[in-house]
Amino acid sequence: MDSARAIHWSATAIGLTTLYFAGWALMRPQSLGQAMRVSTTHAHLLGYRDLVSATWLLSRPDAGAFAFRAAADAMDVATLARTRPGVAVGAALFGAWSVAAAIASRPTRVA
Repeated sequence: MDSARAIHWSATAIGLTTLYFAGWALMRPQSLGQAMRVSTTHAHLLGYRDLVSATWLLSRPDAGAFAFRAAADAMDVATLARTRPGVAVGAALFGAWSVAAAIASRPTRVA
């Protein structure tokens, strides 16, 4: 698989997964809040953040979109590390994938 296809595939996979969580947080914030052990308000705000992230990844997958998603995953890791360590590991893995995709999607410099 060439780099452009890998970046597009990553943006689609990460974007759709993020869109799922955005929908969960916006339509069922109490449920997500209980699952993450955060307040309903916090869960609702995460939904808006994830909606922005998913929209950016699915519409214009560039290094900035992947970096934004990685930062969001880092916030999730910090939030979940104490209460849901297994879920925090999953968020860290998605963050690492986003970092790798951000690096791969940066324009190359010609010497």
